[in-house]
Amino acid sequence: MTYKILEENPAFRAGKEYGKLLAKQLMPHTVKKREIYMSENRVFINDGYVVFNIIELDVNAGKITVNINNQGKHSIDTFPLYVSDDCLYFEYGSPIPEKIYLSDFKEIR
Repeated sequence: MTYKILEENPAFRAGKEYGKLLAKQLMPHTVKKREIYMSENRVFINDGYVVFNIIELDVNAGKITVNINNQGKHSIDTFPLYVSDDCLYFEYGSPIPEKIYLSDFKEIR
């Protein structure tokens, strides 16, 4: 059976038109993109840059959840928040922890 013969079949044409209608409903032409902004901080620790992205910040509970990109290896961790001279920070690394200040985070697009 060739495509031309199928095209002449009224049931096939109806199905084809229904498929076009369904595709329009599922994939509208005017889709608004949702803009997502993340706060990021790049810190040079030991021998490379470590990138921190804030996932959740709860000042009342005194904790922060961040995505840590350490030379291509991603991990998610929650740290307690500390206050020093009215600046919030958390500590990352061992044996000597590095202070990561929240004021150093910048919003990226």
